[in-house]
Amino acid sequence: MTELQEILTAGGFELTDEQLCKLEQLRDFMTAYNRHTNLTRITEPRDVYVKHYLDSLSAWKITKKAYGGKVVKGQMSVADVGSGAGFPGLVIAVTDPTARVVLIDSTRKRTDYLAAAARELGIDVTVEWARAEELSKKPQYREKFDIVMSRAVAKLNLLAVWCLPFLRSGGLFAAMKGAEISDELTCAQAAFEKYRGKIECTELYKLPDEGERSVVLARKK
Repeated sequence: MTELQEILTAGGFELTDEQLCKLEQLRDFMTAYNRHTNLTRITEPRDVYVKHYLDSLSAWKITKKAYGGKVVKGQMSVADVGSGAGFPGLVIAVTDPTARVVLIDSTRKRTDYLAAAARELGIDVTVEWARAEELSKKPQYREKFDIVMSRAVAKLNLLAVWCLPFLRSGGLFAAMKGAEISDELTCAQAAFEKYRGKIECTELYKLPDEGERSVVLARKK
C-alpha cells in the first residue's frame, strides 16, 4: 500500500487504482509546474496528500452529503471559486464521476496551470479565467450550479457576494475554513441575507497532525 493510499484509507476514503494513479500524477505535475510558477507552498508528498487531497475529499464528503438534492442525468454541477492550484476542484473531478466541475480563478497563470493539469490527467473540467463577481453575471453561469465551493480565498462576507449568485435555488455553498470562524460568521450574516443565502451549519473535521478544519454550509433560498 502506498503512502497516499494509507493516508486516504485511514481518513475513510477507498479510491480505485486509477484514481490513486491520477492523484499521484497530479502531485508530480503540480510539483514540476510549481518550480517555474508559484502555485502552492505545499509540495512535500505527505503534505500534499494530507493538506490538499485529504482536506479536499473530507470537505467534499461533507458537502455532498449535506446537498441532498436531485442529481440531473447522474451529475451535479460544481463550481470551485478561486481554485488556485486546483483544490478542491481537481480532486473532486478525479474522484467523483457524478461531479461536473468548473474551475474559476482570476489569475491567468493559475488557469493556464489548471487547464494543463486537466489535459495531463485526461479529465473533463471547464476552466474559466475570470473574476467570480463578473462571471456569475453571464447567463450560462448565473444561478446554474448545484454546489459552489471555495477554499482559503476570502472572508465569508466577500464569499457570499462572489459565490451565491452562481447557485440555483436550493443549491449549496461550502466554504472551507479553519476551526475558529465565529467572528466571520457574525460579520457575514447581512451579506448572506442580501444574496438569498441561509447559513445552515458549520461541520468540523480533523486532518492528521493538522488539527480541526471546518466547512461552512449555506443554502440558496
